[in-house]
Amino acid sequence: MRKIIKWVIPLVNLIYLYVYTGILVKKSKRVLLVPEFGKYGGTRTYFFSLLEFLKEQNYDVTVELSEEQQDDEVLKQLSTYGFKYINQEYDFGRIAFNEKLFSKFNINPLKRTIHATIHYLRVMKKNEVCAIITSIGSPDKYLFFFLLPGSLLYIIHTVVDQEIEKIRRLWVRKLSLKKQIITVSEYARNKIIENWHLLHKERYVYKIYNHYQKKKNAYKIGGAKKNNDLIILTIGSVEWYKNPSFWVQIAREVIKTTSEVKFYWIGSGSEIEEWRELTRDEDRIVFWGADPDVEKWYNKADVYFQPSKKESFGIAVVGAMAHALPCIVSDQEGLPEVIDNNKTGYLITIDDRKDSLVKFFRLLNNKDLRLELGKRSSSKYREKFSKEVWENSMKKFFTEWS
Repeated sequence: MRKIIKWVIPLVNLIYLYVYTGILVKKSKRVLLVPEFGKYGGTRTYFFSLLEFLKEQNYDVTVELSEEQQDDEVLKQLSTYGFKYINQEYDFGRIAFNEKLFSKFNINPLKRTIHATIHYLRVMKKNEVCAIITSIGSPDKYLFFFLLPGSLLYIIHTVVDQEIEKIRRLWVRKLSLKKQIITVSEYARNKIIENWHLLHKERYVYKIYNHYQKKKNAYKIGGAKKNNDLIILTIGSVEWYKNPSFWVQIAREVIKTTSEVKFYWIGSGSEIEEWRELTRDEDRIVFWGADPDVEKWYNKADVYFQPSKKESFGIAVVGAMAHALPCIVSDQEGLPEVIDNNKTGYLITIDDRKDSLVKFFRLLNNKDLRLELGKRSSSKYREKFSKEVWENSMKKFFTEWS
């Protein structure tokens, strides 16, 4: 009997909140924003752009933030826009199900789903929310949001590279004009449709390319350089999927032949100390660490290099294009949508040392070629990846969604 009561009470609570909130959302115009972002990185930059966009579109926004996300910069921006924030009281993590729903392995995820749904129904009720917007790097973390009443915009910044269980496919099949997905590249869009089995719902999965905005007070190109060294730049987390081992291998090969070259990796990550130790006696290979002022690095650089094994889009590459840099990037995932091979830079086959070196020396030995590819790179940035282009795409989407 106790076990039955433990299930009945939450279910009754769930039904009550669902009905009440379903009535409430029809009268409200407030949006709940649930973002994932860290101290640095593309998801953080996107979060600030999304706040600005929602303010310009006159949305009343409540933002759910973890304690770590409540830093001075974030709170100042929320105050400037007049947006409210609430504490993220629970981190439910990824709720995964075994295919046999009621096996002993699935009772706990089912209970967690019910409790998570009840929690956000209460949040919606308390804050009079009519819609939820996510901006996340963990694609399946909040899939239960599709069970909630009201509108949902599910923005995903990473590639969905795994299938989800049958029960959660049912949740996502609630996609409609009011519950839609945005992702950052055509490759990422196709993987969502494939791995979440959404072929019949693909019209509700949108691609809107991410954007980069240059700071108004950025250095003039070349203004930060102090000598004749050619600077090869990489910006991003020092993690396995960014391929630091291949990056160091190429750097060593290039430096053997061309002494006036320096390789800089700007960014922190779980592997940075390991690679600093491995290259500590090589003064032309530098793992600099995190630096919020990436503009100065773009303007020091001559070539941008990103040999990632996984990359849904490549916002740092777009930043390089905005600064008229020729780019050498891997041909993985979303990167071929950003760089046009032989036009705005070069695509390399992952871990192909010989081909990479040929393309490096072609650029390093020909300044006119670097400038020409950089010019085309900048032109494509303005055409497809500027903030203005992103805002126009978002406005068009929101007109239909809201």
